[in-house]
Amino acid sequence: MTNTCLTRSFPRDRLYKNARRKIQSAEADLYIIPIKHPMSTLRRHPLSVKLYGDSEPDQSLIDSIRSVGILNPIIVNEEGEIISGNRRYKAYMHLYDENPRPQHITRWLVVRLAVNEHLGYERMVIDSNVQRVKTKGQIAREAAALLRIEKEMAAEREKAGKRNRSVNLRKGRASKLVGEQLGISERTVEKAAEVVAAAESGDKEAVAALELLDKNEASFSAAFKKVEKAPKDEAAIAAQEADAEALSAWLKANSGFDCEVKRGKEAGTYHVILHRLTEVQVRSLVSEKIRKAA
Repeated sequence: MTNTCLTRSFPRDRLYKNARRKIQSAEADLYIIPIKHPMSTLRRHPLSVKLYGDSEPDQSLIDSIRSVGILNPIIVNEEGEIISGNRRYKAYMHLYDENPRPQHITRWLVVRLAVNEHLGYERMVIDSNVQRVKTKGQIAREAAALLRIEKEMAAEREKAGKRNRSVNLRKGRASKLVGEQLGISERTVEKAAEVVAAAESGDKEAVAALELLDKNEASFSAAFKKVEKAPKDEAAIAAQEADAEALSAWLKANSGFDCEVKRGKEAGTYHVILHRLTEVQVRSLVSEKIRKAA
């Protein structure tokens, strides 16, 4: 590890040299940063905000940090995003503004630098919250995020395996691997991910279902049923397609147009497609529509 890390969030040429003083110990990834310097402001990782919201530190955590300080360093990436320790950081900043300031709260904060790739940081965010007491909604969001991460990482591993056959690929269905990590079934992972995806797309039923999960007022299966699409009635679809063909033949015979009729998505509706119309024919159709409307 060199002393060139954190260069975006903490540019060496713009900070007082002691502000980037590396702790000389066996922990080579620990750094001291000035918490009130504008270039060293830490912020939450976007995935952490998405999964867990903006939770406040409880009083017991605040009291503990007031008494002994932060025992486990906050983990950050090179962008100054907090990977682990959001509540500890918020509690520390709360105590920093107290008057008088507690003995163990200083303007210098020890952080641990994590060096990883984008997907690796996202996994670390979730892994660092294993001990958190979570709502079903938070578990559902974790399932959706981990499913996406696992699939993207699997694609990267596959590429690596093709380039280097000695690479040990992690095998198994993504939903199964995620279920093992979260302690839920493979099918529950898939249901939870579908509810989250539907909610993020703006589906009102899914948004309401996810809110119930956030309150622990519904099961994953109950939430999924609210967004599950009804199975298609194949017989009804086949009958409507047959009607569309009959309507096409009737319309061609009685209108003189080169046309076809297609089944609409809604039952009992159809789309009429007219081919190779002249300008005069188009205008006559519009004129007829206007005449009837009048």
